[in-house]
Amino acid sequence: MVVPTCTSEHNRMSNTHILAARIHGLYFGENWTSVHLQGLLHDIPLSAAMHQIGGANTILALAYHLHYYTKAQLDVLRGGTLNADDQRSFAHPEIVQDEEWNAFRETIWAEAREYCERVRQLDEATLDMPFVEERYGTYRSNIAGNIDHAYYHLGQISMLRRLIRAAGDGLSVQ
Repeated sequence: MVVPTCTSEHNRMSNTHILAARIHGLYFGENWTSVHLQGLLHDIPLSAAMHQIGGANTILALAYHLHYYTKAQLDVLRGGTLNADDQRSFAHPEIVQDEEWNAFRETIWAEAREYCERVRQLDEATLDMPFVEERYGTYRSNIAGNIDHAYYHLGQISMLRRLIRAAGDGLSVQ
C-alpha cells in the first residue's frame, strides 16, 4: 500500500481509505513517523519482549494491549459483538516459547491486515454511525482513537527497545 504524500492526493481519498492507510502505516510502515509495529517487533526475541524495566510494561504486554483494541473493533466489523474492557487489555496469554511469540506476532499481522481491509470497505456513511451503541461514539471516533492510542504505545515500545539494547544484558535486540 502506498500512503499518499501530497495534500491533493490525500483529499481525493475517501475517509475510509485514509483511516485504512493510517492503520496500515501503524502496523506495517509507510507513515510519516517511519516507525511501525512490525518494524519494532520483527527482531525482538521473546526474552527481550518479556524483559521488564522498572515498573514499566513489557514489550509483550504493550504489543498485546495495543492490538487488543484493534481485535475488539475487528470483531465488531466482522458482525460480532463488542467484547472488550480495560481490565483485560493487558492480560496477555502466557508465552514461554519462541514459537508462541512468533505465532502471536503473525496473528497480530493477519488481524491488522483484515482490520485495515474491513475499514477500507466501510461505507462512508457508516463512519458517522454509532459504534455498537451511541455511548461509544461513532465508528470514525473509535477507529481514529484506536490509531492514536496505538501510536502512543508504539512510542513506549520504541523506548523500551532502546533501553534494552543500551543495557546490553544479553538480550539481543538488533
